[in-house]
Amino acid sequence: MSSNDTSTAANETLNNAIFRIKNEYYDFQFLDMLFINLVVILLIACGFWCLCASYRLKEDDKSVSESKSEAV
Repeated sequence: MSSNDTSTAANETLNNAIFRIKNEYYDFQFLDMLFINLVVILLIACGFWCLCASYRLKEDDKSVSESKSEAV
């Protein structure tokens, strides 16, 4: 464990056995998780935007083909 790591521990007893629960994490772990969450949200938003854009293109193609058929 390096000097900038943090550790918390707790003792639990279950069926006359003592368990030591220890959580270890480093200082920038929260920022890493925040960054990963923001990237996932951005990817979901990009996927939603692509779906909306493809739907709009599909609707534009229908209106163009309808206007061409009316002109003939």
